[in-house]
Amino acid sequence: MASRRAPILCLLAALLAAPSALAVDPNFRIHADEFPLDPLSRLLLGLNVPETPFATLFAEGYTNAVEVEAATTWDFRGATGPARVLQVAPVDGAWTCYIPESGNIPDRPCGFDRPENDILLVQDGIDTGSRDVLAIDFDGTGTFYLRAWAVDEGGTPATGDEELRLCFWPDGDRKEVPFIVFPNDDGMGRRYLQGGDPPWGSATFDCSSLGSPIGVTQDAPCGTAGGLNAVLTDGDGTNGRVTGRVTSAGTVTLPSGHVLDSLLVEILASFQAVLNPFCIPTGERNRQYLLVWLVPEYGPLIQVRSVGDQPPDLTTWTQTNSTVIGTGLLPPLSLTPGAVTASTIDVSWDPGLLPGDADGFKVYWGTESGHVTAPPNSSPVLDAASGNSWTIPGLLPETTYFVSVTSIRSYTDPISGVTTQYESIVLPTSVGADVDGDGVQDTSYPPEIMATTAVGGPAELAINRQVVLAPPGPTPPVADQFDPGCLEAPFTLCPDERVAGALEGLTLAGEAAPAGPASLWFYEHSDPVTAMKVERQGDDLVFHAN
Repeated sequence: MASRRAPILCLLAALLAAPSALAVDPNFRIHADEFPLDPLSRLLLGLNVPETPFATLFAEGYTNAVEVEAATTWDFRGATGPARVLQVAPVDGAWTCYIPESGNIPDRPCGFDRPENDILLVQDGIDTGSRDVLAIDFDGTGTFYLRAWAVDEGGTPATGDEELRLCFWPDGDRKEVPFIVFPNDDGMGRRYLQGGDPPWGSATFDCSSLGSPIGVTQDAPCGTAGGLNAVLTDGDGTNGRVTGRVTSAGTVTLPSGHVLDSLLVEILASFQAVLNPFCIPTGERNRQYLLVWLVPEYGPLIQVRSVGDQPPDLTTWTQTNSTVIGTGLLPPLSLTPGAVTASTIDVSWDPGLLPGDADGFKVYWGTESGHVTAPPNSSPVLDAASGNSWTIPGLLPETTYFVSVTSIRSYTDPISGVTTQYESIVLPTSVGADVDGDGVQDTSYPPEIMATTAVGGPAELAINRQVVLAPPGPTPPVADQFDPGCLEAPFTLCPDERVAGALEGLTLAGEAAPAGPASLWFYEHSDPVTAMKVERQGDDLVFHAN
């Protein structure tokens, strides 16, 4: 097991990412239902920062773990490293390669594909081809259990680096391993976690029977039986246990520039590895700390991991073994209104310090704040390569609109081959931070702005008698092509004629005469109505507000 000690507690880290700001909201809490549990609903992009001193990792210059845990701001904007990608995956289908059941004891499955499990947290190292998979089981109230873990380091059997599995499913005497516990009830049925909560932990592991409390399967390629089998135990003065506690609440600043409220959680796993079934010590003692920053809707967004045998005096922990820092997929940092007309609003946005995280954007709008009512209108997906701005069409004059924007990213899983288009959180769901600690959120993502359209021009009917609606290819909606203002030529259909006058009772003499089967005639009036009715009276067309 010597070559495998380093990643053993990386298992409790595989979902991470998030950083610091300036102060702390004294009432900040994270609810259990804000932990991402919907399969393929979240894509977490991040950086895999190699071994580095704390003083280099944090802009504040913290020198050891004690200073980090006592802080209320953590700024990671200077961090760099290769890319990591984490998906919240289903426990079925194309993902079955990540749920092998070759546990270390015959007829004692590892626990990946148990129906009680909710999700697999699948994390890829883009540069190395490495892969971590955690099976998470939510009890429906306030505890997330770790049921099984597999890590593929991207190597080959010749190097001994192909796969390691830990099996925690509590059959027989296997112990429950709580990953995150939400101990409080807000009186409305929602459980939450906050600073000052009591610590949690598993039972102490021992080596009392062949049905070992935790199974370890080393060098087991996906879907095959394992090589070295072992258990994690309480022995030689090393407590076989996994514990967790909230050390502080505060704000993190990500490399992307986003500032978020978070809870800093310390997870400790301590154990001694022994060969199974004879409980022969291997000399592998492990005392590994993991610092996890939890953020609503994104879960564990940042992880800082210690070496495999870290002393309990955390003032001596001055250098990380590895760090994973999440950078998204988050909405843009900010949104800015531009020029307005009676029917359009221009908007532009700042995608953040890592614009490559998104390959597209989506604009939302409505006449009520999206924080109150989900926005009823949205744009098509806008290609990031085309820029960070868009003109919202078809608006009413002299009307105030609330506008927000989200980020889009498509990702093809390198092993399952499944391609998923992910979207960052959409209003009314939002995240942010109370930067000055006054209980009011100072940053908010997705960003939302208000803008009011201009006073309408003279009442008139715009008419287009084009036959061809669009160039060859997919046909866009008529509303996207017919633009009375001709703002987007050459792809917009501009009016052939404008007829002045109020909508109600407006008559076009002779307009109802047949013009051939291929005719497409479009009408749009400037009056702020949701629809108009057109009726034929002999050879004339008469228009009414509907």
